[in-house]
Amino acid sequence: MDEKNINEAFQTLTGYLTPQSVNRLISLAKEKGEIPPQLFFVSKQFISPRLMVLVSVFGGLAGIDRFVLKETGIGVLKLLTSGCIFVLWLVDIFSIKKKTIEYNEKLLQNVLMVL
Repeated sequence: MDEKNINEAFQTLTGYLTPQSVNRLISLAKEKGEIPPQLFFVSKQFISPRLMVLVSVFGGLAGIDRFVLKETGIGVLKLLTSGCIFVLWLVDIFSIKKKTIEYNEKLLQNVLMVL
């Protein structure tokens, strides 16, 4: 694969990961001369931060946003306390985008450890 195709392939991930991670993936693909197939599979599991903001606004009081990010303890807490009486719900509306990117980063790290 040439450099242009590798850059184009990873530009779709810019909203899901930090720019440093995207650059790291590009350099890894350039070293190997191809995009490892494991990266295609993990990229399908990434969660859109923009979508999670909407989930947090409309389902955050029930903890749905935290259940999606596999944080079941806080999800149950929000469910039973109506988002901790709206306080945790409001905090999550502004911080869920960062938490989603961190979740995607963890998925990526698990795959990169295997490579």
